[in-house]
Amino acid sequence: MGGVPVPDATQWDQIERVADGGSVVLTPLEGLAAQGELIDQDDTPVRILSLLKANRHAQARAEAMGGARATERTGMYPTALVVRYGEQTICLYYAGRAHAGENLEALLPKREADHGKPLVMSDALTSHEADETALMRCHCLAHGRRQFSALEDVFPDECTVVSDALKQVFDHDDQAEEPQLRAQERLAYPQAYSGPIMEGLKRWLETQCAERLVEPKSSLGKAISSLLGHWETLTRFSMAA
Repeated sequence: MGGVPVPDATQWDQIERVADGGSVVLTPLEGLAAQGELIDQDDTPVRILSLLKANRHAQARAEAMGGARATERTGMYPTALVVRYGEQTICLYYAGRAHAGENLEALLPKREADHGKPLVMSDALTSHEADETALMRCHCLAHGRRQFSALEDVFPDECTVVSDALKQVFDHDDQAEEPQLRAQERLAYPQAYSGPIMEGLKRWLETQCAERLVEPKSSLGKAISSLLGHWETLTRFSMAA
């Protein structure tokens, strides 16, 4: 079907006319999401035209006052909070100056007191931190593995130990998602099968450090220290309830 292309600005104007109509569902969705049992959290850099303009104005003001650069926050981030609420998945998206942790922290006060702490999954960036006393932080094990995957050419034997152990854990995780398993069985499965693997891997990592089998300041030493430093949050999936 042919036609005249619609300019970007015209498309934006038309979308903006109806966008506010959808915003009325945001508040109730946030209320439900705040009660969820699991929250996946992430953000990434983005370009927002209105904020880019504000950045330019802030920089101009700073230069006019003799400053080298503006002191206001200039970053822009779209945050995704993907929440498991019962059998439903709620996806909340925010775009602006706030980091993922700040957007999560704004959501948590809406959680009812009798719901306990939600599990929150993220990588280990400090920008994801919220009120950590109000949640149970879980860090992504796949991110931990990537540190070793990047070093396989330099430390093939050591990285193979880590990658082989984590491959077994990921395989068990896939098996735990089988639809015939009940919720408690899905929780017990990694505790029974992945827990011993992770304990064995921890002992191996600690031995590398304790017996000076790896240089602490080397890239491998730093990867091991990072994994051990976040061990509790990386292995929360395999801990007993």
